[in-house]
Amino acid sequence: MSKSIMRNFFYSSFSKACVLSIFVSFIYFGIWERFSILDIPVLKIEDLFFKVRQSILPLSPAFKKFILVVVDDESLKRIDEKWPFSRKTFAEMVNVIETGNPRLIALDFVFSRAGDPADDFLFSEAVRNSGKVILASFVDSEGNYLLPFDELRSAAKGCGVVNKLLDPDLFVRRANLFYLSEKKQIVGWPWELEAAAFLNGLDLSRTQLAETFIRVPSHQGSEKELKLNFYDHKMFKINYRVRASDIPQVPLWKLLNNSNLSSEFLGKIVLAGTTSQILHDYYHTPLGLMPGVVVNLNMLENFLEKDLLKRLPQVFNILLFSLFIWFASYFSLRYDILRAVIFLIILTVAGILFCFFLFCVNFSGNYFAPFLFGSMIFLMISLCRYGLLFFENVRLRGKVVTDPLTGLFNRRALEFHLDMELEKLSKAGAQGSRKLDSLREISFLMIDIDNFKQINDTYGHSFGDDVIKMVAYQMGINTRADDLVARYGGEEFCILLPHTNKQEAEIIGEKIRKGIEEQKVSYVNQIASFTISVGVAASRTDNLPAPRALIRAADMALYEAKRAGKNKVVLYRESLRS
Repeated sequence: MSKSIMRNFFYSSFSKACVLSIFVSFIYFGIWERFSILDIPVLKIEDLFFKVRQSILPLSPAFKKFILVVVDDESLKRIDEKWPFSRKTFAEMVNVIETGNPRLIALDFVFSRAGDPADDFLFSEAVRNSGKVILASFVDSEGNYLLPFDELRSAAKGCGVVNKLLDPDLFVRRANLFYLSEKKQIVGWPWELEAAAFLNGLDLSRTQLAETFIRVPSHQGSEKELKLNFYDHKMFKINYRVRASDIPQVPLWKLLNNSNLSSEFLGKIVLAGTTSQILHDYYHTPLGLMPGVVVNLNMLENFLEKDLLKRLPQVFNILLFSLFIWFASYFSLRYDILRAVIFLIILTVAGILFCFFLFCVNFSGNYFAPFLFGSMIFLMISLCRYGLLFFENVRLRGKVVTDPLTGLFNRRALEFHLDMELEKLSKAGAQGSRKLDSLREISFLMIDIDNFKQINDTYGHSFGDDVIKMVAYQMGINTRADDLVARYGGEEFCILLPHTNKQEAEIIGEKIRKGIEEQKVSYVNQIASFTISVGVAASRTDNLPAPRALIRAADMALYEAKRAGKNKVVLYRESLRS
């Protein structure tokens, strides 16, 4: 029985929040989302998650197998050549690295044109003798493939495209997983996929292309394979884990002048590229400005460790969005503004932490819209609610005054509000709502302090005033924001309870009675306690459509509580009239 009463007690705010949640979710996912208006803010929130995750989580041991050979600013100064360096210099670089016996040498340089024949021969031989070099190619803005010259390409173990895709904010977050010719035939793979295939013994020529993923099997036909799901339109979303400063680097000038450095490459995956900003191979990424070779390193780690970002299923996006809208609506409808704001802040923090947890387990989703729309709905409801209250107060100025002792509404204010609520109830009744529906009921409490004359005679009127203020405070903290508490006169109080049936009003009256009974008041080294009697009446249940009739009925129930021994809550019944 008590559970049913509580459900009815919260039904009004609950149902309105449900309607708002469904409506706003439909508007957003059915209409708004199609226009991609929030794409960049969604990406920026995810960028923030990338940065927080990178700063608080320890570096994965998987990155210990990488080392960078970089053409930095110092290399451009110390190497006695103009950029681009001669093929002889790159041949020497490959030979020195190879003496350290690395697992792979991946060069993020495009050698598209033949140069000096002798230098080209030395470079091609160094690549062929190594047997573990992956080269880079590039697709220009017109769709032309810039490949390494033929002799060099035939000497390498693979050649992949280093292009990345720019989002609308000019950040690099995605890459193609394959490249097609004009005849829609696959003509190229990403540089990182070529490297991953070499390291894992995979056969790219046997790659299976499906609607939502590609699968690369091994050369031997074993169960070992690499499956990569498309994140969006045949594209891959890079799961950034490291910045350039997180990876050991060997400047090219130092490598060429100190062959002892080759020992640092033992068993390592060596990536060679530029880190000098003079060479303009830098990109904006979620982890900040980053050289292209480090962007490639992040993507290669994703392939090797299967550290792949997955799209959060749309049903979870909708659920997350709808729940946040519901809570924001419910808080703003159910509680006063201060408590509602506190609840919303707690909810927002909890929601952000939950979204960050999902991101940390590699689920990428819309982690911005729920909080934006939830806050907007909360603000709109609060403005409407308190705006209406403001205009109502302006309209009531001169009519509604407060009791100077307790700060509660006085009798005039009570009667005015009671008239308005009963008028609303009368209109609702004309629409045929159910008699016992708490949303279409008004209950009324008449409260009197027991033995108040004796209190004044024993302790004095000043102490009596303190008791009245204590009782007023208890009534205030045990009622809702929409209830109206008034001092009716002397030691009598009234509480108007909109949208509350008689049984719910009895619960509220009992809660107030018990709260006052448990209060202990100190006076001249004595501890005193006091009680109240409560009469309860309901307009529709007791067939009391007029304000005076409702007040009189609650007063009759109060008199019965006094007659029955005081400190009681009594419900009005027809037999009390006799």
